[in-house]
Amino acid sequence: MWKHNTFEKLVESKSDFTGMVAYTIYKNDKLSWINDQKNKNDEYPSQNIIDEYFHSSAESEPSIERYKEQAVSIVNRFISATISEEMDNYKNQVRDETIIEAVTPSWKKRILDGVIITIVTTSIVTFTTNLYWFNNKIQESKDREAYLEKHAVPKELIELLNNPPKKDSEN
Repeated sequence: MWKHNTFEKLVESKSDFTGMVAYTIYKNDKLSWINDQKNKNDEYPSQNIIDEYFHSSAESEPSIERYKEQAVSIVNRFISATISEEMDNYKNQVRDETIIEAVTPSWKKRILDGVIITIVTTSIVTFTTNLYWFNNKIQESKDREAYLEKHAVPKELIELLNNPPKKDSEN
């Protein structure tokens, strides 16, 4: 069994995230220390040497506090970065929604615009149609006069065509 209880000193419960980060920092220090010993001595240290030199130092109260403080710092930086990113996303979302709202007319405005467009379009069509009809009537009148003159229709007959006699019921 292990001769140290570093995990229990750093991690208070299964949900202690900061403690887990502190334990990871401890394990990283341990691996660095072991690799340094290997580089100095050309061989890995034995478990007894690790227990005697590394664990005795790593399990001291100041080292445990240092691991916990480093973990709190790392967790706080992570939370700050996450919150900052979320705030940026939220700001962008609010900005985009504001822009869309600003350029999108309300349903009342769209209905009013539709009614105005319908009235204007109907007026243009009615005016154009009446102008065309009036032009045709003028043309018919000119054609009729030219026809009557060409065929030498007596003026009395033309007067009778222009002003037909009233029926007895109208008198």
